[in-house]
Amino acid sequence: MRNNKAYYPGKHRALILKILIDYGYEETNLVFVDNIGEWALQNGIKSILRDLERLGGFMEIALTLCINKSNKKLRLFVFSNVAPPSSVRQILNNPVLTNQYLSDYLETERQFIAHRVLHEVAHAKKGYTEQEEQKCDEWALKEMKFV
Repeated sequence: MRNNKAYYPGKHRALILKILIDYGYEETNLVFVDNIGEWALQNGIKSILRDLERLGGFMEIALTLCINKSNKKLRLFVFSNVAPPSSVRQILNNPVLTNQYLSDYLETERQFIAHRVLHEVAHAKKGYTEQEEQKCDEWALKEMKFV
């Protein structure tokens, strides 16, 4: 699938928040930023910077991580306000099932954003690692029917 459009997660804040709340998170778990790399740099989160270099587009749109805040662990879901076209294409062209790609399932920006949220929830709830991205995508596709 050829996509030359940027997507705008920031415009889908209500949808993203609803999904997170449905899976037991709160508004305090949600962060929107203009640039995930810059946000990580400003917050001293070097592991994200290394992962951004390695994974590129996947992490330019959204990620999840735990931080310590007031001696408590806080799960954050960090979303970029704008998903660059190259990152959107990289994700849509990702094989998820045998001979099938995410672009076969995600036809609208809203579906794409919902899937990204669920993908990150899969990392958090299911404990999938970055080596298990395909499992996150599969789980998110199954959960899409509830969104």
